[in-house]
Amino acid sequence: MKLFSKNKSFSINAAFCVHRGFDPTAAQCAFRLMQYADPKIHITVKIGDALIDRARSIVASQFLLNRKEDVLLFIDDDVIYDPKDAIKICKEVHDLDLGIVGGAYAMKKPGKTIFAIKPLDGVPIKFGKDGEITEVRCVSTGFMAIHRKVLESLAKDLPLCHPNDLKFY
Repeated sequence: MKLFSKNKSFSINAAFCVHRGFDPTAAQCAFRLMQYADPKIHITVKIGDALIDRARSIVASQFLLNRKEDVLLFIDDDVIYDPKDAIKICKEVHDLDLGIVGGAYAMKKPGKTIFAIKPLDGVPIKFGKDGEITEVRCVSTGFMAIHRKVLESLAKDLPLCHPNDLKFY
């Protein structure tokens, strides 16, 4: 499967922070994502940490220290997605130089649908085929692409999180 021209080639580190287990359908999505040859995708799985923020911090630190990919893609272990959408948000981060792009998804709330996203000052968000890139106040980190430059910029002023835990990664 190829989506991009050679002159726009880039690489992705798709990271899954898994506490208890991988949702079977989400795992199928990850297997389909691994089939892409361009862009090149490396899969990282951080297992067994109940604190998702710590697990992601360790993965981000490891990404900066030991990986060479252009984009870090976080996907929660229970998010169901079309791999083309994962590639799309990574391409937007890379090619449009947006820094961070997140994909909205429905949260698990009984009886109602709540999206893990907050609009910017009441600006409506269009979903589906009419949807487009929209600046938002906040978006969940469960389906989020981050350009390497963003993390490198943060690392200039902030220490790496949990540097002693990196050896267990």
